Amino acid sequence: MNLDGQYKSAEYSSAILNILKQSGKVIESKICGDSMGASIPNNAIIKVEPIQAQVWKVGQVIVYLSGKSLVAHRITYVGSGRLKDIIITRGDNCLGSDVPVNTNAVLGVVQSYTISGSTHAVPPEFKKKLQQKIFIELTTHTIIMTLHLNRSLARFVTLKFAGLARRLKPV
Repeated sequence: MNLDGQYKSAEYSSAILNILKQSGKVIESKICGDSMGASIPNNAIIKVEPIQAQVWKVGQVIVYLSGKSLVAHRITYVGSGRLKDIIITRGDNCLGSDVPVNTNAVLGVVQSYTISGSTHAVPPEFKKKLQQKIFIELTTHTIIMTLHLNRSLARFVTLKFAGLARRLKPV
């Protein structure tokens, strides 16, 4: 879901996100894109349960604010200790991780999706080839290590890996 149309700033989008979270009501949004592949198809309507605070789990599909857009991706890493406010996500149809997300930017967890009138639970991530798993693991662990050093550096490294992942063979 993109908030670009009417809203001019990320700050305004953030305020809308906080209002939605505080409402406690299930939110429906349309998926635009194929980054989640077959797990949540393009044009599906997702149901998101807004959550104020959560014990996040690897494998959950969450919706979070990135600039002026809402993104629905699967959690691949949950920070602890100094990084307890950080989550790393990735679309199921992608090799590259997303820029680390602050937990304050998370709207909630995707409960289900509807496509062509039929409602489905969000499935677990589909299997990847060995080479893809190796790339994903190496890049994710590198991002986590750089997060311990410097969050801005981790953002830079993530964006570089994302560029490399786009040039590699698709999932």
